Amino acid sequence: MQDLNAETVGLEDDRVTAFTSTPRVGYHSEFVEAWVGGRYLSVRQDYAGSFPIGDGHTLDYDVTTDGADWHFIAGMHATLYDHWDIAVEGGVGDRNSVVFMVGHRW
Repeated sequence: MQDLNAETVGLEDDRVTAFTSTPRVGYHSEFVEAWVGGRYLSVRQDYAGSFPIGDGHTLDYDVTTDGADWHFIAGMHATLYDHWDIAVEGGVGDRNSVVFMVGHRW
């Protein structure tokens, strides 16, 4: 799980808050791992401020976007030869994602 609270660089009072969680269940052996699960992401963005529009007038704004969704993920990790690893994970649903990794250990 991960929580993110950040002040954005904006005109006045901009704020982004996010929460993500990625539960997985899978199989683990000496050389291969495989898993399925889901990824949850909830994001809230608050933007507020004003723009000068001339003649001493301003345009005030206060906008909030809020959204949350789940998507399905599946992946695998394998040890190749003595020191090489490869992993891939993909997600589909409201959001699509791909993670690919090749590693070498001495």
